[in-house]
Amino acid sequence: MQRTRTQDKTVARFLHADEYVGNNPPVHSLWELSNAGSWRQMTDTVSNGWNKLAKGRSCIVNSMSLSVLERDLTDGSLVYSDPSGAGYTCAWSGDLAALVEPFCPQEIPLWPYRQQMSDLALTKAYARVDAAPILSGEILSDIGKTVGMLRRPFSNATKLLTKMVKRRKVLLKTLEVPRANSQTWLEYRYGWKPILSDADTAFTLAHQCLRTMSRRFLVARGQENAQFSTTRSFSDHPSAAPISAFTCTGSYTVSHEVRACAGVIYSVQNRTPVQAVEAILGTRAQDVPRTAWEMIPFSFVADWFGNVGNWLQAITPNPDVTLQGSWVTMVDKSSVNLHGGTISYGPWGTPPTMHVGSYGSSVRKWTLVERTKDPACPATPTATLRPLSWVQQVDAMALLLKPIISVIKSFRH
Repeated sequence: MQRTRTQDKTVARFLHADEYVGNNPPVHSLWELSNAGSWRQMTDTVSNGWNKLAKGRSCIVNSMSLSVLERDLTDGSLVYSDPSGAGYTCAWSGDLAALVEPFCPQEIPLWPYRQQMSDLALTKAYARVDAAPILSGEILSDIGKTVGMLRRPFSNATKLLTKMVKRRKVLLKTLEVPRANSQTWLEYRYGWKPILSDADTAFTLAHQCLRTMSRRFLVARGQENAQFSTTRSFSDHPSAAPISAFTCTGSYTVSHEVRACAGVIYSVQNRTPVQAVEAILGTRAQDVPRTAWEMIPFSFVADWFGNVGNWLQAITPNPDVTLQGSWVTMVDKSSVNLHGGTISYGPWGTPPTMHVGSYGSSVRKWTLVERTKDPACPATPTATLRPLSWVQQVDAMALLLKPIISVIKSFRH
């Protein structure tokens, strides 16, 4: 059964004008141009017998949607008088921002990559379902390199420092410095850092196991975020109806934030001590695809541009796990922030004398939350949306430096 609830906390905001002519009483005019406050509407699915199901420790995941519209503002003011001495004065106050908002964006369209973000978050969540914290197969395959690294840590940097001590200087035109730097960086990123990470994982594993073994249901989560903003300015723009005689100058910022949150609820069957150790060390049959992918040279580079590793882990069947439910929640937030600016008026004189005031400011926000129940795991890998981080850019340069140096050396010979 679906239900819809609406909450309206908006209040009318007015634009006031007080006109004074000589000693006559002021003439007051009033316009209701917009509202301020918030408006919410939520539609969700109600489970019959929810209280009984909750007491029976059942998992309940339902679809829902939430729309929120908000507007906040600060009042503006403008006062002008006829400089000819006719005794005419007009004072404007209140919601002057409503005269400027019409030529700002009135609605922010939904981000076109919402489904792609949803697939990335959902795949990440499925990949974390009963995932092995340590891949022993990958560690054993690299045991020779690991032992060599432990015996001679940062050997390239050590060689370079030894030469520097012997020669007292190193010619910058040689290729030794960039090559040693790149190899040392890669040794830290893909040698020492994984070792330290595995050691930290092993240290905290016992505590995590004790904490999760007592739970009937477990939850694996995944999340993706994207945000961007742009600021635009305007100058000497005529105000909107019903008062179109003013001139406005200012700026506004359009912001957009999208977040995809996915979750998978599951239970794990009782395991023998041997099976528990296999699940921790990643030596089960379902861990083979992920281990094989990690052992492929430069597979981590492919994961920069697509979620192949997570996808392989997500689609691999796990006989020890029973899925109880899943969801994806898309949160789409957008806003238009009309910054404080000037509003002017001056029909008198040649050239006209401009009277300048402030239209105040306003912020309009739109929020859309949609939760989908039991979405299917994506059938193919999904391209990532994020640009390379600065660390990944350094990794890429370090990886490319060696072949570039080899090409330079070949030209020298």
